[in-house]
Amino acid sequence: MRKFLIIFNLLLVFFLAIVSNSQGAEKEPQLSYSKAITYLENLDMNMAYKRLDIITKDFPKSEEARKAALIKAVISATEFSSLDMLSTRYSEAVQKAKTDIAKREISKMYMEASRKMVESGKALTNDVQNLLKYTDKPLNLEIRKAYDSLGLATKAFLSIKKLEEGKLPTLEEIKMIEDSQQDISYRHVLGKVLGAQDISSAKTIQGEADWSGIMILMGNWLVHCGGISKAGWIDPSTKKITKSFMQAERSFLIAKQCFEKARRFLKDPDAKAQAEARIKEIDKILKEFTREK
Repeated sequence: MRKFLIIFNLLLVFFLAIVSNSQGAEKEPQLSYSKAITYLENLDMNMAYKRLDIITKDFPKSEEARKAALIKAVISATEFSSLDMLSTRYSEAVQKAKTDIAKREISKMYMEASRKMVESGKALTNDVQNLLKYTDKPLNLEIRKAYDSLGLATKAFLSIKKLEEGKLPTLEEIKMIEDSQQDISYRHVLGKVLGAQDISSAKTIQGEADWSGIMILMGNWLVHCGGISKAGWIDPSTKKITKSFMQAERSFLIAKQCFEKARRFLKDPDAKAQAEARIKEIDKILKEFTREK
């Protein structure tokens, strides 16, 4: 009888441990997703992305993984868009630089922004490829926003004006410019994802994901990303033009898949025709890669 009770107790403990671990595994993607959204409240995209990445890798079949895949793509598109605009700002500022020091330092800022833009383009390509697996069902998002977009823009206004005049901003001013540009890009991307919503003053952003709009948005950014990788960018370490035809081809291929998805989602004939035209444009570009091989 004593042996039976010992065995029974051991089995009971083992069973309870399994149940507890199972419940913990079910809650883990929810907890990580909740923490990621909390980071996004204050535009901390780096930490939010890390949390979301855990979900898509460790819990790929969860509902949170679908949301995480979309928000990861939103973050990567925001980073790429933001750096694209910053590199343009810096490039224009170099032409107006008042002194040799300003020209040299702003040139460094331009090259570093370009390098980061190419890296974020690779992340965007990966994230959109993963997102394509999750577009089969409707998806609702709710994202909180705790910071003030107008406040960021106001703080950065004079710094941006200083840069546009060809003057060298301080490190603090550069941070203001970058934060403001990131917010602008984030609001643009997330607004498109949720059907062209204006999220400038909203504290809670919610709505159903507009899959056709998302696919067109991501497709357009990937075409731009592919074009940059194909044409080349200045490597800060060598000061020379660097190209990546492999990355360019991959970006164009996934962009094509985005427009093909968009074509299936779209109901308006004119919008479908535009998606079809983009597919044909990409096919012409891809033929160039085939000939080069």
